[in-house]
Amino acid sequence: MKRKISWAICMLCTSVIYAQDFTHSAEVAPVSTSGFHKLLLSPELLGKANSDLTDLRIYDEKGVQQPYLIQQEAARASHRSFHTYDITQRENPEDSTSYLIFQNHTKQAITEVHIIVENTEVKKRARLSGSHDQKKWFAIKNDYLLQSMHSADHTTDSNVLRFPLSNYPYFKLEIDDNLKDPIHILKVGYYATEVKKGRTTSFDFPIVSQLDSANHSYVRLVLPDTTYLENLQLEVKGADYYARDIQVFLKKKNTNNKNQTSHILQQIGSATLSSSGSRAINLGNIQAQELLLKINNQDNQALQISKVTGSFLNQYAIINLSPEHSYQIKFGDRNLHAPNYDLAAFIDQIPSELALTHLSAIHRISDNTPTTQKSTSLFENIYFIWSTIGLVGLVLALISIKMIKEMGSK
Repeated sequence: MKRKISWAICMLCTSVIYAQDFTHSAEVAPVSTSGFHKLLLSPELLGKANSDLTDLRIYDEKGVQQPYLIQQEAARASHRSFHTYDITQRENPEDSTSYLIFQNHTKQAITEVHIIVENTEVKKRARLSGSHDQKKWFAIKNDYLLQSMHSADHTTDSNVLRFPLSNYPYFKLEIDDNLKDPIHILKVGYYATEVKKGRTTSFDFPIVSQLDSANHSYVRLVLPDTTYLENLQLEVKGADYYARDIQVFLKKKNTNNKNQTSHILQQIGSATLSSSGSRAINLGNIQAQELLLKINNQDNQALQISKVTGSFLNQYAIINLSPEHSYQIKFGDRNLHAPNYDLAAFIDQIPSELALTHLSAIHRISDNTPTTQKSTSLFENIYFIWSTIGLVGLVLALISIKMIKEMGSK
């Protein structure tokens, strides 16, 4: 009996009631194909969700939670690619000197070319010459040694030929093949690294007022609701030449120990506005509705801030969607932990190029009715409290009955 009672108490104490208190939701735009998509997260969602996005949950029309991954654009991404030159002529006479001619269409001055060859382990002597008309050739470099052109992982290998800066439209590579078979050159070209800026979302940050006082200007910016941003871009009028220090303050609500609220200004950024330089201000990652710009004019005429734009690097939820289902994203629960999905283990199997989809307008969940599950304190749950009281009463009753029986038997 004692063991059964102890077991029941333990089971009751380890039970937890789950609920989730989302405050906002938005519909996911329908998709036309099945598969992984990039769901663009709007500045309004990022402004209302937890700063680390631990509260995002996506459900289908049946309320089944859908796994996702968060991805953010990099400020800059580099990509190295191979660009080929056209091979206009190729000759491989037996037991003689083989050659190929390739064309430098742009006549860009170059100092090296890469040849892509099928794996080989021979030694060859080569030389390079250039021409403007493919009739008269001029020596560029003699006595290249081509050797060890093979890869352990691929059937081809790349070999670089360096030479003095040249901008001939035609180049001829000659290789000595006396008494030997030629090597198989597949491509001639060069590697180029392209740097691309990450995609961003931008929006107007309305100017409510500008007050010019003494040596400073104060510009008040107010959005309709809390919004996420990382940078401000200013358009300035009033002077052809200027270099002014500017500070950015965030208006925040502060609650003291007596539960009294007030507003404070917290500095979140600074920069120098320059007519010959940038008029952008980096703020980090912030959620804001109202900002104050303070410009130090010193002894100069005040500048007029005509337009302010907020922006941030795009953030996405990578998720598998189907046109046969509808989806909804919910967020706003400050106490919710980040989900743990199996999908994270298969990130390398998700294609890098994905179709983009968007969210509809965000709306508030009016009644905060618990929809799925989240842990809450046992001692705040009325069912747990009354169940515990009932169980304790039952145990006391059993003990009392047992004691009465023992007294009667004596």
